[in-house]
Amino acid sequence: MSVVASLLGCAAPPAPQAFTGESVESGQLIDCAYSSYPDEALRVGAEGTTRLGFAATEEGRISYVWLLQSAGQTAVHKFLDDAAVASLESCRVKPFKDFLGRPLARTSKVDYVWRLEQATQRP
Repeated sequence: MSVVASLLGCAAPPAPQAFTGESVESGQLIDCAYSSYPDEALRVGAEGTTRLGFAATEEGRISYVWLLQSAGQTAVHKFLDDAAVASLESCRVKPFKDFLGRPLARTSKVDYVWRLEQATQRP
């Protein structure tokens, strides 16, 4: 929790939900297509976590995705980042709602975790 948030009695924002290709109720992501592990990254054993920001419309469509943090510092990690962006762009979002239950357009973030053991378990 930040010092300012602590002084104001505010709770720290929740950590991003890790996306593993399945529906994520608490993270609001639904109907996501899992992106396969990029061959270039598999060949060199690249792993990491890509953090993405996204904007969602009131209807639950992903309207924009941007990279907040790369999966790593090498050129091969860009393949992981690109695959995460493509995967997130295919998702829908359970619409965010205000306190009256009206749908809202808003932004959020998600971590896309890349682990080699997960790649070998996928068909």
